[in-house]
Amino acid sequence: MLDKSRSYKIAERAGVPTPRFAILRELAEIDPALHRLPFPCGIKPLEGHVFRERTGLSEKVIVMDGPERLKREAEEWLRQGLA
Repeated sequence: MLDKSRSYKIAERAGVPTPRFAILRELAEIDPALHRLPFPCGIKPLEGHVFRERTGLSEKVIVMDGPERLKREAEEWLRQGLA
């Protein structure tokens, strides 16, 4: 359950409904995700405990009001290895 990516993929294969999601592991995946996701949306790191340790943030989900902010945040997280 710590690996959200794996949990979503297992749920999809089993036919369990999930919210729309995008797993971002590299910069090239950001733009395609921007076209699939509704806004506002929430983003969360795949490994929350690592994210909290490195950033000091305690939020489990961070609300993105539009694609520009999501792109900016995702790029920064990926550059820091936090995705």
